[in-house]
Amino acid sequence: MTEPKSVRIGPFDYEIRWFDQADEDAHKKFGLFQANAQIICLPSERKRQRVASTFWHEVTHGINHVYGPEEKGGMVNEEHATGSTGYGVTAFVRDNPDAMAWFIDLATRDPATQYQRGMPCRLDTVRTEGPLP
Repeated sequence: MTEPKSVRIGPFDYEIRWFDQADEDAHKKFGLFQANAQIICLPSERKRQRVASTFWHEVTHGINHVYGPEEKGGMVNEEHATGSTGYGVTAFVRDNPDAMAWFIDLATRDPATQYQRGMPCRLDTVRTEGPLP
């Protein structure tokens, strides 16, 4: 299964990049969603199930960023949050069938085996908004 080079979330295309082990360990991050730079970084040297989980985690950040529900008085209405997620997931699956096939393959075929690949995503080269969580 071919991994995606980019995914579309709402009207935005996000480039997929890969952390190397040293950068991942140094910054204590499995992945990164960078809204302004339109980049999603994933772990390159983890088991397939970790890559799949991190991919979906970062996509969810993107869905929340694009479709996220309104806050009122510091609170998010659960029904609105669920509706926003539903719209975002439906659009993501529709717009990214190859990425979904790759995700399903990662999560279901030998999920505990090592996944390795290479385009690095060094955190020191990605501009971030505010402190890293």
